Amino acid sequence: MNFKNQFWPDKFFEVGRQGQIEDKAEMVKRQTAVATAHPVSPGDSGPNPQRFTLKAVYGNVALATDHTVSKLPTPAAKSW
Repeated sequence: MNFKNQFWPDKFFEVGRQGQIEDKAEMVKRQTAVATAHPVSPGDSGPNPQRFTLKAVYGNVALATDHTVSKLPTPAAKSW
């Protein structure tokens, strides 16, 4: 999350598939809480980007879409 916090510009925002809008501060807060609760992502768990499409660039503003699937880690097998 530190990387994203430094990489995303202050005016960064995301529109989710349900139409909800999250700004940079909200996204960093939510994603930091998830990363703290689940610090290790074994295998392919976590965010898995599927598609990224750069739609337009207007000066220093870019408009893009992506489709990211978030996978939860599978519970570890119990050894008896």
